[in-house]
Amino acid sequence: MRKIITYGLYPTLLLIVIATIFLAINFGSNYKIVYAATTVFIVLTLIIVETFFPLNKEWKMTKKSFWRDLKYILIDAPIIALTKTGLGLVAIWYSQNNVGYFTNSSILISTVVFLLVFEFFQYWYHRLSHTGNGKIGKFLWRVHVAHQLLFNCHSFFWVFRQKQY
Repeated sequence: MRKIITYGLYPTLLLIVIATIFLAINFGSNYKIVYAATTVFIVLTLIIVETFFPLNKEWKMTKKSFWRDLKYILIDAPIIALTKTGLGLVAIWYSQNNVGYFTNSSILISTVVFLLVFEFFQYWYHRLSHTGNGKIGKFLWRVHVAHQLLFNCHSFFWVFRQKQY
């Protein structure tokens, strides 16, 4: 069961999000409600998984560890959300004023490509935050260090922090 969760949970959640986006667009759903429901589903799924199937027994989420780690999320999550919102607005503005490879592609193809590109950059940002050298490496580490302040690697907090074990 542990291997299924370790290697299958993230891809499964990603496919659920892609399917939800596709269905929301095709059925003309209220995107805010769909986003909220999807977020609640993912959070509850991760809390349940982390509670009953922690990767390591000492990492098992407890009430105490939840409240202790939550303070870091409450500080960091709004900063990340504002940054992503700003970058999203720039991307929307750019796409409205320029023609690109995906101008005439379906929303599903555009979404899949976006998620793959986004995850690619997230991976390299995280890796360079740990291994980067020089001024850029030091800067990335200083920005990223709050991510390391969590005492345990709970999947639940991955929703907000992209922390993975």
